[in-house]
Amino acid sequence: YLERIDASAAVNAAPSTNDDEAWSFGRLFSLTPSWSHPVIAADNLSGPSLAPPKGIYLHGGPGCGKTHLMNVFYDSLSSSSSSSSSSSPHQQKVHFHKFMLDVHRQMHLAQTVHGIRGSDAVLHHVLTRILQKGRILCFDEFQVTDVADALLLRRLFTGLVERGAVVVATSNRAPRELYKGGLQRELFVPFVDWLEETLVVVGMWDSEVDYRLVMSGGRGVAGGVSVSGN
Repeated sequence: YLERIDASAAVNAAPSTNDDEAWSFGRLFSLTPSWSHPVIAADNLSGPSLAPPKGIYLHGGPGCGKTHLMNVFYDSLSSSSSSSSSSSPHQQKVHFHKFMLDVHRQMHLAQTVHGIRGSDAVLHHVLTRILQKGRILCFDEFQVTDVADALLLRRLFTGLVERGAVVVATSNRAPRELYKGGLQRELFVPFVDWLEETLVVVGMWDSEVDYRLVMSGGRGVAGGVSVSGN
């Protein structure tokens, strides 16, 4: 997977229909701060004039390297933004459970503090707040266990992507395994359909290396590349 990322990082031409995954990684690594800057996102909620790349959903067992791949991508953006003239971040990385807790908190504040009424207006407010922090969203440990989250996710993520957000997520579950056996799951299935259509889904279950066990000074090292997390 690391070799695939290294090879696809230089891709700038149109995508090959036979290599959608490499194309997405290549476009993700070639993103510029000017495209993904939060100020642009806030001022242009209808989305950027340049269509964003498809996001990626990485799923696999613990230790397969999926979180490391996401960290490599995130760090490449941090290096790019540090060399730009703007000090504002254009990407955010967060544990998915913490992200959803903040979404519900923002929805509550929108109604009780800002006096916003109506579900559409509340959601618009929350989407704006999220995008102001950066519209490249990296989620670690994507999972759904709460019925309130399950019923909200499709509207939330559709709104984010329609406004130009790019989602990169890691999970221990394939999309079809999310919220399995959950209450009112039939209402959640349309989000799974949307996720599989909108993001490039990459399975890493055939990884033979547990990167958590490759330790050196508190951090794993494989082939000269530091590895930590999942």
